[in-house]
Amino acid sequence: MSMSHPVVRGGSVFASKVPYVPYCSSENREVNSESRKKENTRFLTTMKIVRKDLVPDGPGSVKMVPVDSDDLWYAYNLIAPGDSVMAVTVRKVLREVASGGRDAERVKLKLEIKVEEIADYDTLGSVLRIRGKNILENEYVKIGAFHTLELELHRPFVLRKAVLA
Repeated sequence: MSMSHPVVRGGSVFASKVPYVPYCSSENREVNSESRKKENTRFLTTMKIVRKDLVPDGPGSVKMVPVDSDDLWYAYNLIAPGDSVMAVTVRKVLREVASGGRDAERVKLKLEIKVEEIADYDTLGSVLRIRGKNILENEYVKIGAFHTLELELHRPFVLRKAVLA
């Protein structure tokens, strides 16, 4: 028996309903297992919604902050190829130094990518990796360059969809 719950509760649903699988494995439920045992109830977390700009049957965007590994699972099911995702990321850039050589440096920057694939959902590390092409002009990354964004707990990201379902 499959149950459906809205992805974003406490307001309008952003895209669609996704199936809810209660506590499917013990590996990715270690964080709050003790508090959940005490409550002895089914616990659904609510992803923190910072800002939303929604138009029924039109384009929309939502700035979210995942607070639990379940929130990353909801994001995994919500994000689709063709959507755009903006987040702060770290990228290794090469700089030419005065001696004529090159020096690699890690730079923290804000990128927006057009999603081509959801590369990986790591339940143990609570990381969702999304691969796509950069669509936001930046000093370090050219438009059209591929990048993999890592969505992590307590790090905000903005999801833009062309059409809300």
